[in-house]
Parts: sequence; C-alpha cells; structure tokens
Amino acid sequence: MQFIRVENGTPVGSPQSFDGNVAPSSDWKFYKPNTEDYNPLRSALVDVLVPDSHVVVQAVVPFPDDVVARLDLEDLRDARNKLLADTDWTRMDDNGLDDDDRELWAIYRQELRDITETYSRLEDVVWPEAPA
Repeated sequence: MQFIRVENGTPVGSPQSFDGNVAPSSDWKFYKPNTEDYNPLRSALVDVLVPDSHVVVQAVVPFPDDVVARLDLEDLRDARNKLLADTDWTRMDDNGLDDDDRELWAIYRQELRDITETYSRLEDVVWPEAPA
C-alpha cells in the first residue's frame, strides 16, 4: 500500500510505503496510482484528493483542445521539415539533375511546404510522392 501526504486538501510530495501498511498520521492518505494507458504527450497525471474520503487518486487529465491542436501541428511540421531537409540536395547547383527533374523536385518541395494548409494532424496526412 502506498500513501501520500496531504496539506490543506492538496496532495504533496511523492507516494510512500510504510511498515505494516499504516500511515504515520492523518496527514497521509491512501494513494491509488493510475493504471490506465495514457498519452504523456497529450495528457498529464494529476494527484487528486477524493472529496470526503481518505483517498488520493492519480487522474489522467487531457490537455485542452487548443494545446493538443498546437502539438499536433508541431508534430506535422517536424515530419514535413525532415522531408524537406532530406531533399535540400536538389536545390544545389551541382546536384546532377536535369532541368525537368529539378522542376519535379521543386514541385514536390512546394507540396511539402503547403501540407499545413490542408492538414493539421500528422495522422491524417496523405504525403505527396517524391520524384523517382
């Protein structure tokens, strides 16, 4: 059994175990950790004292929608930027591409840059195909 100390109704510190599974004082409440899977990039674990009880639960609190949307867009941009960086060689003068191939790569790179105008989540993206 684990216990966590509570001050003024707020859990403080980290959970502890005691000999005999007995809390040392009434300031220590029974602690029930989270057992659900959760996405630490889209939610947080928060210790909450259950009202009118001697139990503190570790609850999963999803991030607000606007924060998740911003994180989703950052993930999308990171993936897109990696693909752009992988094609930077096509913009060099001595890349060995003829004018037609150079133009195909320019179109592909523009499609990558425009991807955030169509999509806002990495999971939804249909990526353009790189020229062969």
